[in-house]
Amino acid sequence: MTVTDFWQNTIDNFNDENQCDFCWNFFAPLTEVQLNLIRNQDECCVNVFLVRNKGVDFDTQFSTATGVSALELEREIYDVYFLIKSKEGINNYNEMADHPISESREKTIFEPLRKCITHKLINEICKTFLVTQWQGNYIYDYQDEQYYGIKLSITTQRYI
Repeated sequence: MTVTDFWQNTIDNFNDENQCDFCWNFFAPLTEVQLNLIRNQDECCVNVFLVRNKGVDFDTQFSTATGVSALELEREIYDVYFLIKSKEGINNYNEMADHPISESREKTIFEPLRKCITHKLINEICKTFLVTQWQGNYIYDYQDEQYYGIKLSITTQRYI
């Protein structure tokens, strides 16, 4: 199974299960430029984007401890964005007066996504690929669609 197939299947399952009380859309634009071309009308769904286009997208490592190449490992390095559209005039938390914190992006986007995207998701990935590294970033006002959410940078490996 490829990384793209894995994420398509995972997000289809999230949608079928109404995971974390969100609706989910999966796209694999593979580059940030192509991601910016996607126009999705689902205002409150989580849009999940698979993007490769990093400094190194994949590599192979060999063990030469015995002097002979063996134990070939293939690694893939990619980002998965979990993004929700937003609009101008909404606080990230409390920067503008007279706007309730309960309506802020922190409470409506970041906090619910962070509760949903946990080690359980990484464990799902590990059922198919060995995760050797992952890290997350919060995303603010991203691309033309004004997306907010979370980006996971993931490195997986498997024996070939």
